[in-house]
Amino acid sequence: HAEAASGTPASAEDRSAGSDLLLEAPGFVSELGGEGELGLGGPVPPPVPPALPNAAVSVLEEPQNRTSAYSLEHADLGAGYYRKYFYGKEHQNFFGLDEVLGPVAVSLRREEKESSGGGTLHSYRIIVRTTQLRTLRGTISEDALPPGPPRGLSPRKLLEHVAPRLSPTCLRLGSASPKVPRTLLTLDEQVLSFQRKVGVLYCRAGQASEEDMYNNREAGPAFMQFLTLLGDVVRLKGFESYRAQLDTKTDSTGTHSLYTTYQDHEIMFHVSTMLPYTPNNQQQLLRKRHIGNDIVTIVFQEPGSKPFSPTTIRSHFQH
Repeated sequence: HAEAASGTPASAEDRSAGSDLLLEAPGFVSELGGEGELGLGGPVPPPVPPALPNAAVSVLEEPQNRTSAYSLEHADLGAGYYRKYFYGKEHQNFFGLDEVLGPVAVSLRREEKESSGGGTLHSYRIIVRTTQLRTLRGTISEDALPPGPPRGLSPRKLLEHVAPRLSPTCLRLGSASPKVPRTLLTLDEQVLSFQRKVGVLYCRAGQASEEDMYNNREAGPAFMQFLTLLGDVVRLKGFESYRAQLDTKTDSTGTHSLYTTYQDHEIMFHVSTMLPYTPNNQQQLLRKRHIGNDIVTIVFQEPGSKPFSPTTIRSHFQH
């Protein structure tokens, strides 16, 4: 694939070289597979991403449902912590303005459960949100804290041990209005996105231009076989899952599309040959309206197609 380079156009031969299927283009980096990252000691293999990437410091009590070795990047796996362990349950929310950390929002909840010996175990769930540090989420056993009254430690004492850099004196108990937990829920989950849309263009033998690809009315056997690797063909009318701006009522954007799920994410593919074809319209705007607004676009090159150049795609949105 080719991806737009940041800064000055790529000029190194090993980063812009083309191939039989891909032409080098100014301002783009060509990645043909197998390249190593350039370092002081020469090319080194690219680093393996962590199995569970996290955008915050979180203690996750249960393993994630991951059946694949491939992980999605920039996934805040703790973003649903408030919904699962606080929202709709008795807890306290505190807000304040720390002199060093800036605006602060803290959520606290004391839980109890029966131990294997028949006794009662207490623990504290805590979320500390600041604008200067990563969000802290986790659980701490009451046994790991200094002894306190039977009703548990005060929020101030708890925060002194869990978040010593935070000044508890700046915090005030939040309102009991239901708007408060709803706002915190929105704040924590604003980074979550479980829906993706991806464009798919079909390049027939002898073709290379964007107009050629958009004007292919039907898919060839090789392209159809490729689509089976991506997802399942679904009937759009009445489709109730993620539709990616496709019409699911009147078939104005075609009768069928390609859909799949991956690691709790929904993916809808805007396949060029499944979108409506407009005769005597070289630009095929009904198709480009969807694919041209997809950040990721897959170009399937049929055997015999000309080398592809990313400069043929005229869009400020596609990468």
